[in-house]
Order: sequence, then C-alpha cells, then structure tokens
Amino acid sequence: MASGGQGTSETDYFVQLQTGEYVFQQGDAGNSMFIIEDGLIEIIKTVDSEERKLAELEQGDFFGEMSVLDDQPREASARAGSECQLLRIDKSMFDQMLRQNPEIAVRMLRKLARRLRNVIADSFEHHEQAPAPAPAPAPASPVPAVAGEPEAAAPPPSAPETRTFRMVFEEGGEEIVLPEKHEITVGRPDPVTGTVPDINLTAYDTARSVSRRHAKLFREDDQFFVCEEIGTANGTFVNSERVKTGIRVLLADNDVVSFGRVAMVFRAS
Repeated sequence: MASGGQGTSETDYFVQLQTGEYVFQQGDAGNSMFIIEDGLIEIIKTVDSEERKLAELEQGDFFGEMSVLDDQPREASARAGSECQLLRIDKSMFDQMLRQNPEIAVRMLRKLARRLRNVIADSFEHHEQAPAPAPAPAPASPVPAVAGEPEAAAPPPSAPETRTFRMVFEEGGEEIVLPEKHEITVGRPDPVTGTVPDINLTAYDTARSVSRRHAKLFREDDQFFVCEEIGTANGTFVNSERVKTGIRVLLADNDVVSFGRVAMVFRAS
C-alpha cells in the first residue's frame, strides 16, 4: 500500500485513510482489491505527465480487482477524496466474497465487459471507413392529372390510441414518463461500470437505500412488469409486498412501487 501520511492505519482486512492519502499508485504491484465501507475514493491515471480523474467511487463500490485476477501492476492510482474506511480483499478471500455477495461478481463482469467493448470500439476507429454509396437516382416526375378530373383526396389516417405510463413520486408528486422501450432500468449511476439507469433515483434517495442496479421495468404491449435485480440490498415492494428477486410482477394503475425507501405510484392513462 502506498504511503500517505500519519493518519493511515491498516489491519489485515480493514484500511482507514485520511483525505489525500493513496491506497495505491499507478504502477505499484498489487494482489488485492478494495470495497469502500465509508467515504470517497478518486481513481486517477497519469497520461503524458497529466493527471486525469477517471472516477469518484463511494460506499459500496469496489476497485483494484484487476490485480486479483491477473497479478499485473496497477493501471491507475486510488486516492482518498475524504476520510475513508475500506475492506481489503486478497486472493484467499476472493472466492468467499463472490459466494456471499453475488452483486459484486455481477458488477465485476459488467465492468470487464464494458472494458472489452471499449477496446473493440477503439480498434474499429483505425479501420478505413467504407466508401459512401452512390446517390440514388432522382425520382421520376409524377404524371399530371387530366384536366377536369380532380384527384380524390386520400382520407387522413386515424391516429392510434396511445396511453401514457408514468411513475409518480408519493412524496412531492413529481412524475417520470416511462420511455418507449421494452426494458427500463431503475437505480443509481454506477461509476465502476459507467452505467446510468433509465430512471435515476439518486436525487430522491437521501438514505441511499436504492442499489446501483436495483430493478427493471418490462413493457409487454400495454402491460408493465417490475422485476428486482440480483443483489438488491433493501428490496422492491408492490403495495407493501416484497417482490422476489428475478420474478416479474404485473403492475396495475395506482399500484405503489417502492424501490428501497423511494415510493412511487404507477399510473396508466
């Protein structure tokens, strides 16, 4: 662990740091990862002598996992953005951690998948782009109507009946119109994987009771279902009844859906 100052203390598994101290620095050898129990951690990378902050992590986030997997030097530095308490995970604890907290394993896989997608996207930027297709020929001029025989106007198409689906906060009455998509994610932004949910509850969840990937809403024609994600800590409830993880529950108009401590009313109109 990189030296930071007199405020640093470390036991076998618990690490405490003061603001500005480093957990580790870019290029250090490492064989452990860390989970934030309290405080903020800044992930910093130096490129061409320029320091860049890649992410700011908070309670429940993890970092440094690549060293557990491949024994390579640290790709970036980790620095305390406030007073912090961390849980250090070495290789001997790694398997046990995955068994006890499946959310960590799922988020780790998502993070690695995102890195792979970025590598693939970067590789395509170096390929020559295909030449633009030749322009399509101009459409033929319409045949003029015969004088004295006016064209019959086509009747306007009838507009299909549409319904608006909303989630209305019980406290405050603010509403969110559900987007026109089959799968809608609910939770908080995840700086570890870089994902942002369709419905971001950060501003409404002062108690931090909502997990990063808390639940999903599924649309099937004019029906909506709610489904809790694996590893959700504080539960998802429909009319005060706990939803089982991975099981879709059909929503009806005026059902109260609670994500952790954030209560919302499903409205269909």
